[in-house]
Parts: sequence; structure tokens; C-alpha cells
Amino acid sequence: MSQGRSCKLKSKETSDSPLTWTPGPYARRLEAGEDVHLHFQSQNKEEQNGAVLMTFQSSVPSFKGDGLSHPQSLLQTAAIRTICHMLREPLFNQLRTQEQLGYIVSSYYDTGFSAHNVQSDLETSEQTVTVGTTPIDSVVVNVLSKKVPPPVLTRRIDEFLGTFRETLSAMPDEEIRSHTDALSRKLLKPKQKLDDEAGLHFGKISKYAPEVLEKALGPSQLPWNSAEHLASSIKGLNRGDLLQAWDNVVAGKKRARIVSHVYGSTFPLSSDGKEGDFASRHIARSRITCLKSMEDIKVKRQELVQYSDKIVEKQRLFGMKKVGLAAVGVIGTSLLLCAINSYGRKNGSTTRATASSNTND
Repeated sequence: MSQGRSCKLKSKETSDSPLTWTPGPYARRLEAGEDVHLHFQSQNKEEQNGAVLMTFQSSVPSFKGDGLSHPQSLLQTAAIRTICHMLREPLFNQLRTQEQLGYIVSSYYDTGFSAHNVQSDLETSEQTVTVGTTPIDSVVVNVLSKKVPPPVLTRRIDEFLGTFRETLSAMPDEEIRSHTDALSRKLLKPKQKLDDEAGLHFGKISKYAPEVLEKALGPSQLPWNSAEHLASSIKGLNRGDLLQAWDNVVAGKKRARIVSHVYGSTFPLSSDGKEGDFASRHIARSRITCLKSMEDIKVKRQELVQYSDKIVEKQRLFGMKKVGLAAVGVIGTSLLLCAINSYGRKNGSTTRATASSNTND
């Protein structure tokens, strides 16, 4: 693991020592303060656009529901979702409208999942999850462009995010309240289709029923009313809550993130490692790890520990004794493969990268 400002390529490819790959959406968490940068050439040779998918992951597990989550999970999830609601329009206006930096500029809230006590049979690809699923909050920024190379997109995103804290600090109370009220109303809006409502409830059953049964709880303890609890928490947020979450997840020294760079034909990926040199010169982080192949991803994944609810018991958030939160992120199979495959599978175009997530707050 690299310790300096250099973007060190991690690779341990050997023909006689195959790597063990753990399949499935079982997320791992990064060490606090580390940047993981992925660099890949689009597999669509006709794709001119490059893209950056930047993911900041919260160290505090996302809110499952009342009785299943620590109170700080509720507060953290409420603050992150509100920040994403606030971030979307100014990010688009600056990078897309004013700078015309890319064809697509978006930001959104995302949730990943990590299963506990996973057992997998590598020969049959069968997986058994014995108990527990931990949801994980993320702040995501996505830019698609053929105007500048992907590392320059990363620098411009960082520059914008570096100024957003000032925007948040100076935001009038009335504007903050308009965001929290609007997001609360959206969460409480009834589902219009039976399929949507059934899918929502079945998702809660499939993810959290094993944990409820393991704890000998009844069906009423499933998080049927999690949206109501979350909406109430969002309405009660103040500026300090939002700034604390911003510092922990996005801007603090111990935040962790994954930045996926996908290169189109306009600015192709070089073979001499210059992208890593650019990162070390222009990204003010103490630890940058560059990955340029699936083998690199497998090696990196093996170094990381599983993400679970236990991390909550070791941390305090939002001013409790002023203990700094270790902002650790997550690398999961689904996240990494999505970051790669969404921008240029041989049967698809880079421009489809944001189609599934742009409606999330």
C-alpha cells in the first residue's frame, strides 16, 4: 500500500499463484484517508468520451430502520442524503452550464450493501449469507466529457468540492430548510404502483429478515417505517449536522473514496503511467493507490477487511467528545465492476453510465 504522494500501481500478477476472487456484492472498506484510482480504456473503440465516476463512501453504516441501527446511522444517512440533494444543482451549473466541461455532469446519493459472514463455493459460485446485511451510504459525482482527459475532470471536481463547504456554511437557514422539507416530502410520497410498493417491502425482507430472525425478533421489527424515521430526521437537521457529515465523508483528511477514470479515443489511456504522475501532482492526498487491471482490483480487495455494523460501536459522530470519525470507504465487487463496465462494454456506450442513478437524491 502506497504511503507517499505517488500514485503507485499495485499489481501482483503471477501465472503460478492465481488469486482467490470473492464474488457477489460484498463490500470492503478502505483505510481512512486513502484514494483508490482506477484507470481503464473504454472497450468501445468508437467511444470518444472519457468519464470519471467519483464515489465517497461513509464510514458509518447506513440507516436500516428503528431498532436495527445505531442512532448515529440515522443522523449520518439523513445528512448525506440532504447534502446530495443540495449538491446536484450547483455542481451541474458550474461544471456543465458555465464551464461546459462535459456532456453529462451529475451527482447523486447511492447505497451499497455488505453482507456479513459470507461463505462462498468458488467451484459452483454458490453463496450463503448466514446473517446480516449492512447498507452503506455514498456521495457520487459523475462527469462524461471529450473536452479534457479524465484526470483533469477529477481535478475540476475536486476544485468545485473544495469550495462547496463555503457555500454550505453561508447558505441561508431558509434555503437549508427548503432542501430538508423537499427531501422529506419526497421520501414520504406514496408509491403509485403496487409493484413498486411490493418491491420496496420485499427488499427489506430479503436484506434484513435474517438479522431479525437471528436476534429472535418478530416480523414487526422489520424496518417497515424506515422512510418515516428518515424523513423526520432530515427535517430536524441543522447546519452543523450537514457540515460535520461533509467533513467526515467528502472533505476531511480521513475520508476515503474511489475514483474511476475511463478513457475514450479522444484522450486514450497511456501505457507509461503518466496518469498516475498527474494524480500525484494535482491531488492533495497523502495516499493514492492506482489500479489498472482486474488483477490489481483483486489484489487490492484481498487487502481490505469486510464492512460491518461493528464499526459504529467504535466511533462517535457529530460533536460527541469531539472524537474524529475515521472516514473509511468501501470497495465492493458491484461498485468496482459498475465503475468499469458502465463506461464502455463492447455492446454499450459510455453515455449510458448515469442512466440508472440520476434520479436518486
